[in-house]
Amino acid sequence: MIDLLGFVLPEWLVLFGGLVWLAATILGTLFNIAMFFDAWKRRFESKAKKYLWMFVNIVIPFASLLYYYLYKYNK
Repeated sequence: MIDLLGFVLPEWLVLFGGLVWLAATILGTLFNIAMFFDAWKRRFESKAKKYLWMFVNIVIPFASLLYYYLYKYNK
């Protein structure tokens, strides 16, 4: 049993939570990379818009979700 902020949790629950967190982090990173390469391959009206989306996808983690809904989802 692990005492966490006054709550006693079994070890398997802490391990399972860590594995879920790791899986979510890996999937989020892969999604971010996929949206970066999609912005790289997509033809925008201007080069500045293309490079801006590539930069924003790298710097702001949840910007890839915004990019997905604006460009990829609304085909």
